Amino acid sequence: MAKVALITGGSSGIGLALAKHLVARGWDIVLADLQPPKASDDLPKDRTLYISTDVASFESQARIRPRRYIRLNRPLQPSPEARHVTFDVDLFGVYYGIKLYAHYAARNPTPGGKIIITSSAAGFYPNPAIPQYAAAKHALIGLVRSLAPHSARHNITINTVAPTFVNTNIEPKEVKGAISAEHQTPMSVIIQGFDELMDEEKGHNGAAVEGCQDGLYYRQPIEVVSPSAKRLREAGDMQKWVELYVQRNVERMRRSQKAR
Repeated sequence: MAKVALITGGSSGIGLALAKHLVARGWDIVLADLQPPKASDDLPKDRTLYISTDVASFESQARIRPRRYIRLNRPLQPSPEARHVTFDVDLFGVYYGIKLYAHYAARNPTPGGKIIITSSAAGFYPNPAIPQYAAAKHALIGLVRSLAPHSARHNITINTVAPTFVNTNIEPKEVKGAISAEHQTPMSVIIQGFDELMDEEKGHNGAAVEGCQDGLYYRQPIEVVSPSAKRLREAGDMQKWVELYVQRNVERMRRSQKAR
């Protein structure tokens, strides 16, 4: 049986390039995007399923239920509030996808799977030109690193590819013209990042790999310099924090369910 990849934003740019790459490797593809891929993209119809999806909407993502490919049990139905469009697409849209996938993957007959999100090098550096976008991408990298220990308990890995400038249709023409080709990241480097993070033998979890013009860089979390911060992050104390937050969240969910 062929492996299946569900790619949000898969009809263009990096998502489309990844879809073509995985099809060539024998995968079946589910594309969730506002617009379908173009006929000229030459994706095989018998290996590709397109589902019209607004990733900024939790409800829209929750309707991605391709039974032909993915075994689903009871659906998850929160009702999030509307937010700024940049955060909707670049942060909350990704979070919704992670939450939905983890919900189903953890309940499979054999729990487990791989989550790889596309963040950005803007998640490592300040970017005054696009502060909301940079904030969203910083949040994604922190989310991946923070979720990794939790996802590992369910045999799910979560990692992120963080491209520097890639020439896709998301970039305004004026920006494309201002960045010389020697500083643009080849799409092949980004695809290599996905390949490495999918590699079973490498076993990455919580990794953030920056894709640059000259290759891939595995970025480590910033150094903890304060003695008190180091103390708080020691394994025993951090586990206590985790347990306390989990307990609090469970209690909140129970109160919310009783109030309905």
